[in-house]
Amino acid sequence: MSKDEKERVPPEPPKPEGKGAGPGSPKAGAEVKAADAGKPAEHEEHGQDGRATAARGDADKLAAQVADLEDKYQRALAELANVHKRYQRERERLGHGAVAGFVKKLMPVLDNLVHSLKSAAECKDAREVIGGFRLIEKQLLQVFEENGIKAVESVGKAFDPEVHHAVMMEATDKVPPGTVLEEMTRGFVMDGIVIRPAAVKVAAASAPTAGEAENGKEG
Repeated sequence: MSKDEKERVPPEPPKPEGKGAGPGSPKAGAEVKAADAGKPAEHEEHGQDGRATAARGDADKLAAQVADLEDKYQRALAELANVHKRYQRERERLGHGAVAGFVKKLMPVLDNLVHSLKSAAECKDAREVIGGFRLIEKQLLQVFEENGIKAVESVGKAFDPEVHHAVMMEATDKVPPGTVLEEMTRGFVMDGIVIRPAAVKVAAASAPTAGEAENGKEG
């Protein structure tokens, strides 16, 4: 070979150090693939960690809300108990006040009764004593009416089992059967509610005479 031909031949490329270390070698390709394969797994782990952290945050918020609602519920129960106690105290106070007011109105009636009893012991005229007690009765009924308590009307009225209690029956033809003849004890109602029924004597149909019975047989 001449000197000019030797100069035209290209030099051989240098060989890489180590067997199979070149970029085109199978070993290098496998390492690149392995590195690329590990990246998605690493991203997935980070995603799972993020979701777990978010779930723990939501659970903490929910627990805080439940604790707040529980606290409000307990406070509401305590307030309701306090309101009930105040209501009970107020009702007792009003009840005591109503009773005290009623008794206060009855005190003059009691005073008049005491005076009438003293006068009766010294009085020789029964009419004066009766007049004194009639006045007390009128005064007492007036106090009752001022407090919504009314006496039951009985004598001459038809017997009403709602407000009357029959303790006696009397045969008579002077009034229709079932008519109240006499009032033994007075009854009272308050706002349509019977406090005590009146104890009364009620008329019953009279038994027929012998002549009436005989006429009835002939008819």
